[in-house]
Amino acid sequence: MKIHFRELTGLRAPLYLVGLLLAGGCANLQPIPAGKCGNAVVEGGEDCDSFSSRGMDCRPPGVPGACRFDCSKGQACAPGFLCGAGGSCRAPAGNLKLKSEIRREEITGLLIPGDFDGDGIIDLLGASRSDVMVSYLGENFKEDATVDLFFSRGTAPMAAGHLTDDQAADVAFADLFGVGVVRGTQDRQLSGTVYPTYSVPLAQIVIFAADTTANFAGDEALAVIDLPDPTMMRTGATVVQVDLGIQATPRYFLTDANALPSLDTQSGNLGPVATGRLDPSKPCEQYVLAFPDKVFVGTPCESSGKINGQPFDPGAMAPPKPVPIPLLSVDLSRCLIQIDRAFVVDADADGKLDLVLAPKGPAGAQPCLVRGPINFGEPPVPPTPIQAEPYGLFVLQQSSDQPSVVERALQIAHLNSD
Repeated sequence: MKIHFRELTGLRAPLYLVGLLLAGGCANLQPIPAGKCGNAVVEGGEDCDSFSSRGMDCRPPGVPGACRFDCSKGQACAPGFLCGAGGSCRAPAGNLKLKSEIRREEITGLLIPGDFDGDGIIDLLGASRSDVMVSYLGENFKEDATVDLFFSRGTAPMAAGHLTDDQAADVAFADLFGVGVVRGTQDRQLSGTVYPTYSVPLAQIVIFAADTTANFAGDEALAVIDLPDPTMMRTGATVVQVDLGIQATPRYFLTDANALPSLDTQSGNLGPVATGRLDPSKPCEQYVLAFPDKVFVGTPCESSGKINGQPFDPGAMAPPKPVPIPLLSVDLSRCLIQIDRAFVVDADADGKLDLVLAPKGPAGAQPCLVRGPINFGEPPVPPTPIQAEPYGLFVLQQSSDQPSVVERALQIAHLNSD
């Protein structure tokens, strides 16, 4: 007799199919074709073959995405899997792999993803020490075109968001002349508008974008500003919703005037503001403010959809009243790092957004993680501080080519819909 072994791959412990071929009196069995979807053997490039597994449907041979776990018609994916590009359930590998490189020596300190031409592929907003550019990406992260925005980066961070009623993302920025918006267009012909700021020096404002309303119609421009008291002394920063009309005027105060440290954007004590729907019970996005030793999360709306703030009064001689829901603080006692910036991303593939805190060195320092979802509760009960924990999925390495240059060109985002 002959004994044939076939390895059934794709499982944690390999299984072997053992067949006994008796000499004489038996029909000859046809060999199983290797590397073919439909042979009932899970091989390289396949998640399944001809049968369901792990409670997920297996896509049959002869169709797009054959021998992959199917979620194209709303089927549920097993825990640890997400419905990715092409309607296939996919599980993250748990490590990072280089897919593509764009060599641009002039991009030194800013990298923000956004679909600036509305084609469904994420592009990159980058900045040098003096200029700002948009790198339009095609398939497989290849650069198709680059457009220079021709305005000074200034000293304040910028943000990408859907500030206008189309599919293309826009750029909100703080320039030497005021707060501005550059509108994304399908033809990649960007144009900008600068609004005079409401008597706020550039070094005391950080602009960003988030969806603060209950209808998810688009992002609103928000800013973190140092709010002077009646004696014009700086008492701390506050978050405001900005009305981009004739001039950039605060419309709502979203935090208490004394809730945040005072800003010093020239020394970079507040990183770029991260946004995302960390609390699914709120019909708006939340924002994350990451200082080197303090991290705060705020929500601009209540569960009813009402704006969670106080109307701005330009003639008031006193700071605004406290807002209904205070900022939620993050407990960093287990994170022995200085925070550089925050990211809102589904880091553990459970379908819920998490908060990743990236470190300011030293080389080899690990990020920290706050697992979502985050529950703010309802007023007037203040939210309980949330615990950050070391995040060992990957390690951020600092460049040794130019140790005197502080590099912050880092982003974590879902770039390819997987």
